[in-house]
Amino acid sequence: MRARYYSPELRRFINADIIAGEISNAITLNRYAYANGNPVSNIDPFGLSAERGNTTIYSGSIWKDSFEPDMLYADISINQLIKVLSPFSLIKSEKQHLNTWKNLVKLLTDKNMQPVLMDMIDHFCNGKGADYSNEQLTNAVKYHRVTQDYMKDFSDVFKTYMSKYNGDYSAFAQSEDFRAELKASGVLISKYSYGGGLLDDDTWGGLTMAIHGWTESQVDVTDSFVFGNKYYTNLQFTFIDNFGLDADDLREFGMISGFESWYALQHNMSYEGKYQPFKTVVIIDYQISGWL
Repeated sequence: MRARYYSPELRRFINADIIAGEISNAITLNRYAYANGNPVSNIDPFGLSAERGNTTIYSGSIWKDSFEPDMLYADISINQLIKVLSPFSLIKSEKQHLNTWKNLVKLLTDKNMQPVLMDMIDHFCNGKGADYSNEQLTNAVKYHRVTQDYMKDFSDVFKTYMSKYNGDYSAFAQSEDFRAELKASGVLISKYSYGGGLLDDDTWGGLTMAIHGWTESQVDVTDSFVFGNKYYTNLQFTFIDNFGLDADDLREFGMISGFESWYALQHNMSYEGKYQPFKTVVIIDYQISGWL
């Protein structure tokens, strides 16, 4: 700390960086520059070298508070399960429940999503609740029209505010005004879901079972620069969904035995937390440009 001192009048450090620059990155050869001359996208917390600094523009969750019922597990006794599960599900063994769920996956997935869902089930069995990401799932989400619609709709509002604040996105990041505009424009993550209808391609392809809809989202600016009166910005979208079932899910899908088995594995106290829900995380970079 305090390796160097910065002069706001000169807009640079007053003594040279002790770390030499790199020939392959010419801007670093200026050993007096702050954040490689790009303080919008970079930070230099120790006065030694520039680091990429992200700015969170928006973050939100469908949950009104910290309670997430579909993340509970090993919380229901067999006497309570009798009241919500069908008699046929109640007599199944642990192994039979797992096989029933996997058979449902085989029925409701295509050749691309089936290995993803099987991997998610394995993580449900062995992951101890750790966050989960999968490259194949990320690609399926990234190029899906629902995802593309959300990112475009969000970006349209973002561009309006970039023009309003002359490219200074930090001026409206996480602001109530920006949130209100997103809401007024109908850009609510809860509106963008992946299928669920009886004849929907996502239902029979497997994406609905893997995600269906997002419970949390965050958008960060990871890179941005202005050239003339035009800006180029990378928005990084982080989407999160809970891979778990709650009572509402059971009421919606409980007539399908595979979902009953999923619910039983997750919530039956006698399994002592062996099966744990988790958060599925998908991160997508989305490049935009606009005029100031």
